[in-house]
Amino acid sequence: YGVKFSFKCNQQRKDCTTGQVRNFKIYEADEVQKTPELEQLAKTASGWQRQIRYNPNWNQLKEKAKEVLQSPEGRHIYSMRKYDVEPIF
Repeated sequence: YGVKFSFKCNQQRKDCTTGQVRNFKIYEADEVQKTPELEQLAKTASGWQRQIRYNPNWNQLKEKAKEVLQSPEGRHIYSMRKYDVEPIF
């Protein structure tokens, strides 16, 4: 058991340097929790309700990168890194 979060809203952020737009789902800790201890954990040090930002697209990209790295060709390329990048060590 832990702090319970509920969906609050969708949010878009635009990166100032690249102009890339990122979509987030924001979840916020419920004000009423099962115990007083969990209610304290649901708040930040400044007294705001804790929030979690979730980017589903980012998770898809991480899974794709993981698949590429775990393929035979990806493993070979990654294994060559220690010879290409770190020869002075």
